[in-house]
Amino acid sequence: MNRAEEFLNKMPDELRSKAEKLIVLLQSTQGIIIAMSAGVDSTFLAAAAYAALGSKAIAVTGISPSIPQREVKAAQHLASVIGIRHLEVKTCENDHQKYRANGSDRCFHCKTDLFQQLWKQAKEIGIPAVADGSNSDDRNDYRPGLLAAAEQQVISPLVEAGFTKADIRAAAQAAGLPNHAKPSSPCLSSRFPYGTEITEARLKSVEIAEDALFELGFSDCRVRTYGEIAVIELPLAELPVIHVAGFRENMFTAMKDAGFKHVVVDALGLRSGNLNAVLNYKKPV
Repeated sequence: MNRAEEFLNKMPDELRSKAEKLIVLLQSTQGIIIAMSAGVDSTFLAAAAYAALGSKAIAVTGISPSIPQREVKAAQHLASVIGIRHLEVKTCENDHQKYRANGSDRCFHCKTDLFQQLWKQAKEIGIPAVADGSNSDDRNDYRPGLLAAAEQQVISPLVEAGFTKADIRAAAQAAGLPNHAKPSSPCLSSRFPYGTEITEARLKSVEIAEDALFELGFSDCRVRTYGEIAVIELPLAELPVIHVAGFRENMFTAMKDAGFKHVVVDALGLRSGNLNAVLNYKKPV
């Protein structure tokens, strides 16, 4: 039994046809670079690519101040679990004024730079295709990165095979991937309201603050920043812990050590994509 057959045999019956289509799509490229973060989508795609193509599949992680080191280390570990060759490339989005300006198209400029770096890597090592981990549900959200992918001729095999986010989580669990239930983790630039300039120092403050929250035991978090104010978003079920004697003081001290003078805990809890609400984005019909 070859690697692709082993991969397909792990898939739930209801996802078998999608998984077969995915394997065929990946094999047709004859070699592919996967833009791999530590998220479940790109990890599952990397696992499928390795099953389909073996050494002709390479996972590449972009390295920049907007990507927390905890996510880079997680990507390294996941690649080793899969067995896929893993490379890292330095991205240069901070060199672009339109990215730093943090307009509503910020992700377009960031992804454009990432995909250009991946294509450069692909051409250097003779790989003919580059793919991202977008899924079918992403087309119902505000995703400027999808336009960047289209312009840079980056393919989205999970979309082509019809995988939704729920499909991917189920398939990743069946494949034995340890991050199958991991919450989404957008880059640190998403913590700043549109129009707030992105700087390396500000990104570092957010990374330090969020690392501290994870060390305190929270399963997920966002530290939204408004100048010297940190607005902390935590899972609703975990909010009561901040009332434990001494815990809130420790949390606030950690935020101030990260460079924030004022700290607020959002009573509505964690809401992924919260800062996109100002865009009045309408989902396609």
